[in-house]
Amino acid sequence: MTFRPFLSKRILNLFSLFLLMAMSASQTPIAEAAIGGCRADPVFILSDGTTLDVTVEINTQISEVKTIRYEVHGPQGVSLIKSISTPTLGFKGKEVIVYYADARPNQYWTDTWVETTSNNIGVTAYTTFVGFSYWGYVALSAQYHPVSGFNAQHLIANLTK
Repeated sequence: MTFRPFLSKRILNLFSLFLLMAMSASQTPIAEAAIGGCRADPVFILSDGTTLDVTVEINTQISEVKTIRYEVHGPQGVSLIKSISTPTLGFKGKEVIVYYADARPNQYWTDTWVETTSNNIGVTAYTTFVGFSYWGYVALSAQYHPVSGFNAQHLIANLTK
């Protein structure tokens, strides 16, 4: 008799999304314009039950942001099911999302790159990872990885399931 997880991957994906939203509920809203800068917060749902939330804080106004490029790398055989972009009018058309299934098993990484109209703009990318393991049991793992730099720099976060 083999043991099968009692929850489907779709239910686990939804659970991870809700868990991620609950974990970030105490933070500021998904996107906002502020006196000191702006913020974007897309969520990526992968086919293996992993959810990645990449929050980017940019020390300038939305009007100064040209492009925010998110590259998400997951293990071979894992695909991007859904990406949910920042629901802010100022970011519409500025966010570019690329997914690659080119990482080793259980390895994930994000590469965030921000282009602005001015130079030396501070940028911080926070990657929050929520993942599940299915090998005979259901296990939850969560990680949080901040990376700081400036516009036109690759802010890379490496995560392991």
